[in-house]
Amino acid sequence: MRHLLQSRWRAVLRSIAILSICAGGVAILGQSINPSYPLRDWLTWRLLGVWACCLYFQAACLCFGHVVLTRWLRLTDLPAIERLVVSMAVGVVSFTLAMYVAGALALYRPWLALLLPLLMLASGAPSFAVYLPRGRNQRTSTSPSIWTSQLVTSAVLLFGLLCVFVLYLQCLSPGNLNYDSRWYHLTIAEDYAREGRIVPFFGDYSKAYPPLTSLVHTWAWLLPGLDLSLRSMLVLHNEFCIVVWTLAGIVAAAAWMLEREQAKAAWVAFFLFPIIFIYDSNIGGSADHFLGFFAPVLFLAGMRAGRDFAPRRCALLGILAGGAFLTKYQATFLLAPLGALLAARWLWLVAMERKFRYWRGPLTAGLVAAVVISPHLLRN
Repeated sequence: MRHLLQSRWRAVLRSIAILSICAGGVAILGQSINPSYPLRDWLTWRLLGVWACCLYFQAACLCFGHVVLTRWLRLTDLPAIERLVVSMAVGVVSFTLAMYVAGALALYRPWLALLLPLLMLASGAPSFAVYLPRGRNQRTSTSPSIWTSQLVTSAVLLFGLLCVFVLYLQCLSPGNLNYDSRWYHLTIAEDYAREGRIVPFFGDYSKAYPPLTSLVHTWAWLLPGLDLSLRSMLVLHNEFCIVVWTLAGIVAAAAWMLEREQAKAAWVAFFLFPIIFIYDSNIGGSADHFLGFFAPVLFLAGMRAGRDFAPRRCALLGILAGGAFLTKYQATFLLAPLGALLAARWLWLVAMERKFRYWRGPLTAGLVAAVVISPHLLRN
């Protein structure tokens, strides 16, 4: 026992010594650099502020979406990665609906930008904290890989991480905002933030398009303490995180199709289509990547709802379908084939059992989607 305590104390002392040496090296480096590049002027501190705001929004949507998914819809049987991605999607839709209500009540103020995510966090963090240990304990039930396959997987993952890093570089300059975001998405957000409410755009029909992305940008424009450049960078960082969530959705969809709990390298296939690095398809503040984020979760929700058309699963499908439609009208290209596939599945079930008992699910999906879309129709 005494020997064990002594070894632990030696380990603690070694850790303290290493920490002291590292801290001393950082202090010396800072003193040598400070005369030519003052520490207070480092871009790092501003980036940390942007990341803090971005993660605040992401955490609020994730936690609140998890509450809706597990408490309201009682869908607790989803795999870990799928549950996280679907929770994030539901949280983004919930945040958008809350911004609609706040804009109709003329509540677009800096305090709203701080309070709304806080309320979403407070309502969802406790149940999400309970879930985290369970999700962490889930393990993959796959056979052991031989060394060569591990090497290939590591190389593929390294390539994917390099692509993500190059993608993130696009977020470091406000000049990367593309044309659509400058004349459409961001101008809506700026007008809403300036007027403190949702305002009409007479004669400008393009601004009557679905505004989910613009409402997220409005939140960025309402936050206090940021200048124009940092707000633009926050817009780009939020979009970058949405792309990362899309990669997680690809993993969840691949795991469902392969009937495995994990397909950890599947997301790298996203970068086999390198158009995301090209102007007008890159991280630029527009709505395309927000719509792309809904594609894998819509697919998963549709496939799971098509098993038996349970109203709870169909309600989730309605939320996600409404959220995709609130992002862009081009969501029709996602919803039309999915709707046709589910309609064929519904007809097959009815014909096989010769009972018209699956009507509650499609009706629930349609009503929920209509409720989610209705603020946009009222806005117009």
